[in-house]
Amino acid sequence: AFSGQALSALGRPDAFAKIAFRQLGLYCLAFPIAAHFGIVAVGFAWSVLSAIMVPVTLVALRQSFGLDVQGLILKSARIALSGAVMVGVVLLARFVLPPGPWAIVGEVAAGSIVYAAVLESFFLPGHLARLVTIVRGAVPAFSS
Repeated sequence: AFSGQALSALGRPDAFAKIAFRQLGLYCLAFPIAAHFGIVAVGFAWSVLSAIMVPVTLVALRQSFGLDVQGLILKSARIALSGAVMVGVVLLARFVLPPGPWAIVGEVAAGSIVYAAVLESFFLPGHLARLVTIVRGAVPAFSS
C-alpha cells in the first residue's frame, strides 16, 4: 500500500511513476470490460489487478534498497492464516449463537479473541505486545 511513498522517500519517484503508469493502463483496459458484467465484476477486477501489482512493487522495492521480500511474505502469510482461522470461528459462531442483536457482538468478540490468540501463540509471538507498545507511545494518555 505504501510502496509509492517508500520509493519516493528512497529517492526513486521515477520507479513509482512507472509502476503507477502501468497500473493505470491495466485499469483502463480492465474496467470498461468488467463494467459490462456489473459492479461486482468491476470490484473483482480492482482486487485482481491490485493483487497483480503487489509482486511488481515488491521487485521495485527489492531493487531499490534490498527489501527482504521472502521475510515480508512469510510474515504476511502468518497474519493471513490467523485471519483465516478468525473467519472460521466467526462463521462457526453464526451457527452456534442464537439469532438476535447480540449475535454479532458474540461473533466479533469470539473472532477477535481467537485472532489475537492464534497470532500471538503460533504465528508471530510478541507481535501484539509490540503493537501495544507502539500505541502506548503514540497516544499521550496511555504513555504515563
